[in-house]
Amino acid sequence: MTALRKNTFTELPRFFAESPVYGPFNSRRYGPSLGINLSSLKEKACSMNCVFCEAGPTNIRLKEMKASSLPTPENIVEKLRIKIEHSLRTEKVQLPIHFSGAGEPTLHPYFDEIVDAVINLRNTVTPDSPIRVFTNGTFFDQRKVISSLNRVDERIVKVDCGRDSTMKSLNRPLKRFTTAKLSSGCRLLKNCITQSLFVKGPASNLSDDEIELWIELIGIIKPLYSQIYSIERQPSEPFVVEATEDELEMVAAKLRKRTGIECRVFI
Repeated sequence: MTALRKNTFTELPRFFAESPVYGPFNSRRYGPSLGINLSSLKEKACSMNCVFCEAGPTNIRLKEMKASSLPTPENIVEKLRIKIEHSLRTEKVQLPIHFSGAGEPTLHPYFDEIVDAVINLRNTVTPDSPIRVFTNGTFFDQRKVISSLNRVDERIVKVDCGRDSTMKSLNRPLKRFTTAKLSSGCRLLKNCITQSLFVKGPASNLSDDEIELWIELIGIIKPLYSQIYSIERQPSEPFVVEATEDELEMVAAKLRKRTGIECRVFI
């Protein structure tokens, strides 16, 4: 299977932009898109501190994050409306809307309200635009998060490893979290797509043993399909090494053979 390559559109803006809504940018998985960043414009807000994160390290603890520093539902809708109307006017296309950006969107205390407001705006202004949420699953224990995720069009869940110790060294969660909690949370979703980033170095998930455990976990989750890729920009830790296209294709082939689950490679 040939790896899927990126489309050419515009460069992804800096994560910490002047607005919580950014783009259009070129997603290597979905092409031209609009992004919603629910982190502070000054500080990354995330429940993990992944060694490979292209938004830099997580420097603030969850208990120190204040709702007052995060964008409001009203601000999100206002900025998104402007972006949508500009895209419709200049590009003549209805672009996908992605909850992504610098951090974990579901940690926002008003995530459910924002999702509802974005869905209402989409239905009114750009009905053909799919809404996707990219999440690491750390808040799947909250009923309102699961309910909100089940109202959007697609849920893309981060699954980088099948072993808890590897998660601690690679993803470095800032709250108590395990692969068992991740898989049980996924079962509460209507369906999901998994996304997995593979890297080498001191914190690696590319050994034969790690790949086998990851395949087992993906088989338990049973996503609609799996997306795999490696780093594209400067990671937060200098020791992280990019996985090659051949290595990614090898992982994809093993997953397909063992589980029958479709696996798409992005480079």
